[in-house]
Amino acid sequence: MKKMFLVLVFALFLVAAVELVYANGVVVIDAETAAVRILDEVGRSDGNMILPDVVFVVGGNYVGVEMPVTALRVLSANLGRVTVTDGRFSAFFTHEEIDSWELAGNAVINLSLYPVSGEFYRMDMNVRNGMLVTPLNLDASPIYISMDITGMDLTDELRDGLMVMHFYEEPVYANQQPNGLFIGEFSDDGNSLVFMAFASGVYGIVVIEEERPAPAVRLHIDSPEAFVGGRLTISDVSPFIDPVYGRTMVPLRVIAEAFGVQVEWLDDIRSVLIVYGGLHILLPIDVPLPGDMGIPVIVDGRTFVPLRYISELLGAEVTWDETNRAVNIYR
Repeated sequence: MKKMFLVLVFALFLVAAVELVYANGVVVIDAETAAVRILDEVGRSDGNMILPDVVFVVGGNYVGVEMPVTALRVLSANLGRVTVTDGRFSAFFTHEEIDSWELAGNAVINLSLYPVSGEFYRMDMNVRNGMLVTPLNLDASPIYISMDITGMDLTDELRDGLMVMHFYEEPVYANQQPNGLFIGEFSDDGNSLVFMAFASGVYGIVVIEEERPAPAVRLHIDSPEAFVGGRLTISDVSPFIDPVYGRTMVPLRVIAEAFGVQVEWLDDIRSVLIVYGGLHILLPIDVPLPGDMGIPVIVDGRTFVPLRYISELLGAEVTWDETNRAVNIYR
């Protein structure tokens, strides 16, 4: 049976901070004051200091920190590792990793974190030399990422199936194939999933389940974009919701392409004839279908048909994606 990757949706709680972790405790840099609170092993504060070289950018869901590579080297050498976090998603790296990047002495590291949707986090790590900003090459020396999973309702079985999905850019539809899919490791307390990141991009925790394959067609209401067999096509018209029957109306051409059906226009009776194997379906235009299933219509010179009616006749299944106002059609 084919497998699909179901992305777990989770709530994101943002705390704008940067952690510097060392052997005997944690040093937390507050994003608003840039003050460092040194915490011991049980979380008590031992004092404060100021790091003037650290620049924080915090706005909305966005958390970013910019620091000269010279300051990073000093901090990582003295404290063990540097961690940038928003409270849920953390990126951390060691002194050895920083040295392996072989950056110029005047270089500045910028690392930003922000959720791009309820399903994915984006991490960008760049290097600035003067006015030139380029992505940091992590191929030879990746950094480690940690994602808090305490907010997920996970059974032991689901925990065993957790994996990490990576996209270079934000996915444009739910079943888009990732650029990377790999296994992480649980933190010692079991509250986080830790994995290596070899590039900037969008990361999300996923779980493997026995499920159906990708949909044959995915359509977004009021959008000309359609995914047919995983390929993006642009139509000159968009699906819409029939305000009278509440049915999703789709261009017949898209269905015909996805299912390989033949469509014939019968001008004398103003109807379309759909031929699919031994099945013949006659749809008169502007004539209500049985069971309040809607009415085939012509809009802007294109024939629209009620999606559920035609899909069920073709032996397909339709699901509704409320979050994205989209429909998935499975053959």
